[in-house]
Amino acid sequence: MNRTDSKIRKKRNRKFLVCAECRRKKIKCDRKQPCSHCIKAGLVCEFKAPNGSPCEPIEVQDAVEGEMIEDSMDIDGSISSAVGPELAAVDILMSGDPSGGNGTIDGSPLSTPPGLQAQIDELKQKLAQITERVQEDNARSSLPSILDVKLASLKRSGVACKPSRTVFVGPTSRYCLVFSRPMFRYMISSLRNVMNDERRAWKKLHHGSEHTPRFSADAIDEEVAVGLIQRLICSNYYAFQERLVYFQTNLNHLLYSSFVPMDVIHSLFLARFHDPDQNGVAIFSRPLKCYFYADISAIVSIVYLVVIFTRYNSQNDRFAHRLLIHDTDQLSSLALNLLNLSEYRRKKTQLALLTLIILRSALFVHDNPEGANEEVNSYPIFQMSLDMSYQMGIHMDPDSINFYMFKDKLTMKARGMSPIELRELWNYLQTEDAIYSFTMGTPILIRYDFCTGYKKKSHCFFEDKRADGVAILREIALEINSLKPICMRDVLRFIDKVTLYLYELPFKMFCVSDDDLDDLANLCRLKLLFLQALQCLCRMIIIAVSDLYKSKSPVLQDKETVSLLNSLCEEMYREALLAAASSLYIMRDICDGRTLFGNEKDGKYIVFFRDLLARGMGQGFILWFTCLLAKATKNAELITELANEPLLADYPPDSTFDEDVTVYTIEVALYHRYTGKDAQYCESLSSKLVRSPTLMTFASSLYDVVSKNMVMRNSLDSFMILKLVIMWLYVLQTVQECENELDRKAMSVADIMAKTKEKVESGFNLGRLDENLKLNADEYQLEKVFDSMFMDQNWLNLPANFEFHDGASVSADGSWIDIDGEKADVNNVGYGDLSWNQGS
Repeated sequence: MNRTDSKIRKKRNRKFLVCAECRRKKIKCDRKQPCSHCIKAGLVCEFKAPNGSPCEPIEVQDAVEGEMIEDSMDIDGSISSAVGPELAAVDILMSGDPSGGNGTIDGSPLSTPPGLQAQIDELKQKLAQITERVQEDNARSSLPSILDVKLASLKRSGVACKPSRTVFVGPTSRYCLVFSRPMFRYMISSLRNVMNDERRAWKKLHHGSEHTPRFSADAIDEEVAVGLIQRLICSNYYAFQERLVYFQTNLNHLLYSSFVPMDVIHSLFLARFHDPDQNGVAIFSRPLKCYFYADISAIVSIVYLVVIFTRYNSQNDRFAHRLLIHDTDQLSSLALNLLNLSEYRRKKTQLALLTLIILRSALFVHDNPEGANEEVNSYPIFQMSLDMSYQMGIHMDPDSINFYMFKDKLTMKARGMSPIELRELWNYLQTEDAIYSFTMGTPILIRYDFCTGYKKKSHCFFEDKRADGVAILREIALEINSLKPICMRDVLRFIDKVTLYLYELPFKMFCVSDDDLDDLANLCRLKLLFLQALQCLCRMIIIAVSDLYKSKSPVLQDKETVSLLNSLCEEMYREALLAAASSLYIMRDICDGRTLFGNEKDGKYIVFFRDLLARGMGQGFILWFTCLLAKATKNAELITELANEPLLADYPPDSTFDEDVTVYTIEVALYHRYTGKDAQYCESLSSKLVRSPTLMTFASSLYDVVSKNMVMRNSLDSFMILKLVIMWLYVLQTVQECENELDRKAMSVADIMAKTKEKVESGFNLGRLDENLKLNADEYQLEKVFDSMFMDQNWLNLPANFEFHDGASVSADGSWIDIDGEKADVNNVGYGDLSWNQGS
């Protein structure tokens, strides 16, 4: 083709888009038939081809597509003319087009160069790999992450039962830390007789059965009640009055945010008791109606609570008037008798409700002379209080309801609570409901669909943190304790919320601060509670991952998923251990006087924290001891409940931690997301915590400090916890003393527990605590001892139907323990008195 031919423009034979008239006049045509211009001019609208023949009009889209097709055909033609036979052969081979024949182009034979054929094969192989990888990525992206899969194993529940009682234990209960572990249940059951003897001896020494509280007993005779009032109250008129003032100035705000109407209490006391003589003996005005006895019951319960807070400290000596009552437990009996005499379940009054709330605090929370499980024994009293609140309309905002007073309006106004006090009372009930639901795993009782929510008095830091704490507890209880399935990401979300909440309440603020001490004490109480909650939440994640290993889940075939789960369990291990250690260190520093709450033994703040000290010590120490034992034996089955699996095997790795272990260093590691510390720092601190000298040294100091408080000695639940701490330390000491026998493999777990039992029985002062705990905390390689003890032994697999003491037996799979109740203590649910069932 010469240069002249190349300049000849190819004419396109395409249809016109406009009619002949509009094309002739060179005006815009709307391309309709007829078009608007031809209709207006009265002309014949025709569409013609370039050669003059008539044709049908075409749409714009069709014309554009036609142009594109022609252009592409021209382009393809030019490219095709430039493509050589070699690239054409590559195209045929790569596409696998059967029309290409067997190595032919246009029916002619094709010979491919050897080098080009090798490149073609390589390209085919890479294309197949890319296709496979894309398909795997698409399949993985279509499946949810393992963190988003609903797992039934995240929620474990059980029933603690014996002939005298049956108690439900829910998913968030602290008991799930212990009773889902077969080996721990075996160890606890092995020493059950010893602990029961301790409990009975303590009750005998403290006369525990003489004044057992009876909230539903028949009312006593009114004449008997009047005689008790004259003997106990009238003879101590000024002492009662002084203690009512002490409650108003020292305890009302600390315990109840000042919702107890002390102006009403004082006026009722002066109205019923008057004209004291020179010996301080007043005259009692007998009420005309039985329900007025609830007023006197409220007065007596307040005085009894003051007795509990002051009986062991210097405040008792600073009272100007002594309480001339030989046995102060008579006050609780009198308060209950007067409450029953008032027929409070039928004649509901605000003062009867306040009496229930104060007696619950006095008999179970800040003192516990009867039961070893404070939350279990006090829960029915809280339910009664909440039921009365519903029936009296306290669950509604006072400004949203109308009050109708049918008679005695002046009396009603003089005895009633103000709207502010009613709101604080409802806030208190919401807080206790959230705490009960979380610590016991029971359904939450207050639902905001039917009740008003938490009302803050102001937007100060204390009010905001208290409201946030209740909201988080309620959210966790509603989500985890419900029947709705949850995933690990849900639990991790709660862990993040709890960790952030704790980070915003550093321990330092309880040591150096100008805020109100009572407000700080309530925040510290929430901090201790959330540290215990954090241990349970982290434990839930570990058990859920363990269950995936037990069930041989298909997700474990993916290496990335396995790596994710292993890293997650390691982080949960560190979080739980650090939370337990932080809780115990805070308790020791509080009891040792290293905080703003004072250094007086049995001070009011020690009494205020008593129930949390008891629960926190038991839970934290058992978790810490479990981690130490698992590390020392290089067998993580105590933690993961998995035999011969790599999950948390020999974790944390051995490393050095040069800093001193204090509550501050523990908090820096625990809140590493906000302090900037890496995982290696947390692992190093965890490694130091699970060494026997660290635990034994700290446990000895904790026992020595806490046991000096009489309020801890003389409450049954805290007394049993201190005995439990000693018992497990004796286990470690027994292992150390039997080094030679263990080296020869002449002792087993059962032998260790039997020898520990002998030592405990001979060394324990039944019903009493030693002043100091002297244990050998030298640098001793406990890990080597455990190696010789458990090497080549499947020591955690107990035989089927293994017989414990008192007829107890464990199932072959270790999923439950059933104990014959004939010898069980009918007053308490002990650690060994359980029938544990796992389920969702």
